Amino acid sequence: MTGLYSFISHQRRIKAPRQICILTVVGAVLMVAFMLLIFPSSYHPIQQQRLIRSSDSDNLLQRMISKIEKLNMTEKLLQDIGKSSEFVSNNIESIKYSISTNDKQQKDSMALLNEILHKQANKKKIKNTENSKNSQKEGLGNIEMLPEFTGHIRITRNMNCMDGYNPDRLIVYPCNRTQPKQYWVYTKDQQLQTSEGWCIDGTGVSNSGILRVNPCDSSAKRQKFTFIQLQYHWNITGLLQIAGTNQCLTAPSPFEEDIASVRLSPCKELLCRQIVYLPIFFGYQKYGLHTFESTNGKGGRIFCWVMTSPANLYTKAIAVSDTWGRHCDKLVFVSTQTHPKLKVWLVNLAEPESRSSLWKKSKFAWMKAYHEYLNEFDWFIRCDDDSYLMMDNLRDFLSSKNPNDPYYIGRYFLGIHGNDKIPFYGGGAGTILSRQALNILGESATKNKSLLVDKNSFADDMELGLVMRAIGFPAKEWMDDEGRNLFIALGLDVERGMRKDVDPNNWFWLYSPSAKERMGCCSTRWIGTHYLKPQDMKTMEDLHFLGCEGAGVDGWK
Repeated sequence: MTGLYSFISHQRRIKAPRQICILTVVGAVLMVAFMLLIFPSSYHPIQQQRLIRSSDSDNLLQRMISKIEKLNMTEKLLQDIGKSSEFVSNNIESIKYSISTNDKQQKDSMALLNEILHKQANKKKIKNTENSKNSQKEGLGNIEMLPEFTGHIRITRNMNCMDGYNPDRLIVYPCNRTQPKQYWVYTKDQQLQTSEGWCIDGTGVSNSGILRVNPCDSSAKRQKFTFIQLQYHWNITGLLQIAGTNQCLTAPSPFEEDIASVRLSPCKELLCRQIVYLPIFFGYQKYGLHTFESTNGKGGRIFCWVMTSPANLYTKAIAVSDTWGRHCDKLVFVSTQTHPKLKVWLVNLAEPESRSSLWKKSKFAWMKAYHEYLNEFDWFIRCDDDSYLMMDNLRDFLSSKNPNDPYYIGRYFLGIHGNDKIPFYGGGAGTILSRQALNILGESATKNKSLLVDKNSFADDMELGLVMRAIGFPAKEWMDDEGRNLFIALGLDVERGMRKDVDPNNWFWLYSPSAKERMGCCSTRWIGTHYLKPQDMKTMEDLHFLGCEGAGVDGWK
């Protein structure tokens, strides 16, 4: 939520490596790529139900990628890598535009390259697997062995991964690329093994008991897992079942006292807490659309504009476009650079684009929508590139409202402005103006040039709150029928975990005085949330489809 606090990143520039080092790494990567091409037997279709460990060439490729991660990658290096892979070659721009001399962005760039390489490999694994596609469409089904994978296992809550750090208990923890004990390999013995040779173990664990992580033992029956396959969209989705039993790995509820330990419970009894996502890209089948045309006009015509930046155009913005943004009747992104596949409104800034430019970008977008699209759409929504909207829920919500009335809608907060408390809507979970509200804003700003003050500010949501209050539309609460928030500005896990008895002086209670705790915090038909990474958006779409998020039921009890 941009109006509450800013994150200050300390950047340091990486020194350019010597040319010989670059050439050495490029040569090694090309050599490994050649090895992968001449040994295609490393890839097996899912329908064969068999599995091998990661090949030596795969491991070598990973080591080379790790070395590249430490270098300041150049466009030429990317092109050289692209020559070894048609898929990478087709995505050179996606990688190139996300590369920076900033440490964090460079690591993110290499993670993107790594992901693309894995996607290419996984597409080969599942090529021509029509039987597998048909079986997953039909719903549940057991397979004796998981498809080959190495990587994170996301379990139920979209931000969290299974973590083997503590041998005394298997836990869920925020996914971290640098944590080796969050990377799992499914072995030929049907074991889930960390990179250090420890396996998930249910030996001696009864119903509701906590799973452990013990040294791998191929003879241990309760270290073996089968997979109950569910319908999925983005990644392979299903339940992990101890072989020969009816017990499945079950994540904790965010409302329990123990919000970390992974336990055993009967399969499908707590379905939404048992779903896992494997790091295998399927080449997804899109769910049905929720646009004006496809819903027979429910909720009116919706215009979505998304705040983004050049660093995120090829990652976060693409994820928005692929997931919830598809359901907008028009989707545009606001930045200072274009993208070949996205509609981008170019904003002209006098200074380099940064978080302090958000208010200038926001003013530009609202007024451009007013001048060019006012009469074509009913509702206008501002989001961030890490926002996620449940567009079917939004259309249900808007269907009872008239866009010719002045509506200003979002997640209510009280911000501090001087000695005054300013009601505003946190922008990350979505801010909505009806056509009439945008019309009044545009007319007022046209008549009063000083209304949209010209200044640098990262708090564009609070600035808009000041403007809307000035023209007679102060922010107010928007709740469901049970008094729960429809817009989850700090993210679902965070707000579900907020407790006054644990942290009564947290700024959250000052800024959001009417917020409720635990199960009372968030609507089961929530509309918008915030702080999702690209993979989280894909996971969220699957969770919604499976009835576990924003689907009208509480899947976390």
